[in-house]
Amino acid sequence: MTILPRSLAGRLAFFFVVAVAFAQLVAFLLFTHETSRLDRAAVRTRLGDQVETLIRLVDALTPDDAAKALAIYDTPRHRYAIGRQASVSIAMIEPETVPLGRNISRRTGGAATEVRLALGEADAGTLDTPLSNAAQGEALLMSARLRDGRWINAAFPPRDRAPSWMRMAIYQIVASIVAVLVVAALSRRSIVRPMAALADMARRIGQGATVPVLPETGPEELRVLTTAFNMMQARLHASVVDRTQMLVAIGHDLRTPIASLWLRAEMMEETDLRAAMIATIIQMRDMVEAALNFAKADAGSYVFQALDLVGIVDSVAGDYRALGFGVTLNMPAAVPFVGDSAMLRRAIDNLVGNAIRYGESAEVTVFEDGDRVVIRVEDDGPGIPEARMEDVFKPFNRLEDSRSVDTGGTGLGLAVVRSVVRIHGGSIALKNRQKNGLSAEISVPYSAG
Repeated sequence: MTILPRSLAGRLAFFFVVAVAFAQLVAFLLFTHETSRLDRAAVRTRLGDQVETLIRLVDALTPDDAAKALAIYDTPRHRYAIGRQASVSIAMIEPETVPLGRNISRRTGGAATEVRLALGEADAGTLDTPLSNAAQGEALLMSARLRDGRWINAAFPPRDRAPSWMRMAIYQIVASIVAVLVVAALSRRSIVRPMAALADMARRIGQGATVPVLPETGPEELRVLTTAFNMMQARLHASVVDRTQMLVAIGHDLRTPIASLWLRAEMMEETDLRAAMIATIIQMRDMVEAALNFAKADAGSYVFQALDLVGIVDSVAGDYRALGFGVTLNMPAAVPFVGDSAMLRRAIDNLVGNAIRYGESAEVTVFEDGDRVVIRVEDDGPGIPEARMEDVFKPFNRLEDSRSVDTGGTGLGLAVVRSVVRIHGGSIALKNRQKNGLSAEISVPYSAG
């Protein structure tokens, strides 16, 4: 499972946002680290000034007045207490705070004989009350020993509440992401949308449809690609039209001599030669008609419309049942579908006809599989060698070693079926059944338009 969006516009926006967010995060971490270091230095300097003043004051007051003075200095974010024990043990002292402690002690003029500084918990040591909820956690602790042996213990937050630069950093990240999304939206309009149209046209051409010329807009690379696509489409269409016209002309021209040969053969006496000639002429006629149907199916002369696929299958089965053949149906009441009715009928008729020709009966199953419709036609015939499965889709290719030429056929039936299925955006697969017979399975999306 991937977290990447499926569309190009979504992926552009995703990569842009990730890149901007990562760059902003790195810059934010570096800035936070440096600012934190400067904040601590500033807090310690400010602490030195406050502690120096406080020590001088307490040293000059009686114990009762000193307690009252400390109460005045007390705030929810700055706690002071005086007692016989130090809240900062020697083990807690950080090497970098030792010079600051000595400097404070020296500045007090001997009022404090020792000053200890360390990072610890806000409610540690002999403090009577912890810091407020907003300032709990890590705190800068101070213990200063007075001349009479008492200790002034204090706790300060290591930094102030979130400064304005932090809020500005958050605003900057949000603004950058919004700007990236706007750029992605604009790129979708000028780049992604034309590319999506190009992909859709390529898909429709692959199905054999005739599509309009695409407008050559957007960046230069996209315009070059669109120009090449339009030229390719024009050449493909001209090639298909020329081939179709040629086959139709040949088929039309062959009908007259074939009809003439048939007429002359009918006028001959009843002999084995006459029967063989008529059979050959009929085979020629069938091949010409099959070639024309194949050309029409491959020429893009079709119209997609809403239809009932189950109704088409039932109609084909009814025609064969009327002729006395056995056709079994397994399908729902209705399957809405968008496609070309005549072409689908021809493809299904070819599959059912093959099943009856080589297996004497056919079983047709129609079911829905996700966003696709599956049509399965099975028979009890001799099947097809596994190595020759692909050969049966080649025009005019008949597997005489597996299916007798006496059964008829021109070798175009499955070629027509695959052409029709591909035009509808689907696929066809053949496989031999476990006991005997062949299974032909068509899988097409609900809408081929």
